[in-house]
Amino acid sequence: APDAAGALSFEVKPVRSTRYRLEAVGGASPALLVQVAPRLMLSRPSPAEPAVLAGTVRPRLPGGVVAIDRRKGTAWVTVGEATVDAAGAFRLDFDALVPAGAYRARMSATDGFAAATSLVVQVSG
Repeated sequence: APDAAGALSFEVKPVRSTRYRLEAVGGASPALLVQVAPRLMLSRPSPAEPAVLAGTVRPRLPGGVVAIDRRKGTAWVTVGEATVDAAGAFRLDFDALVPAGAYRARMSATDGFAAATSLVVQVSG
């Protein structure tokens, strides 16, 4: 119900990108798109696997493709792609130690989700 000034608010927790609008007798608001992106987490290489960049996607999006980018100057260059497994995990294997640099994981918009990018992970050589 509206407050004394006629304003109202409500909380929604969409699980996919969704459009919302308010309807009342005599009219309706324009639709508002609320975009939902998956959460991408990229981890530094571990001592047990120094040639691997791995991470997770939540919610799990099996079969999704994650691009791994490395910063080169002010641009990002894709160094490989990984497929998300049934557990929501992905990994990119390098031929040798992961080169020093800044890396991120990225997914394009898919299956009702907006595009997503992980936080930047710094790998030291």
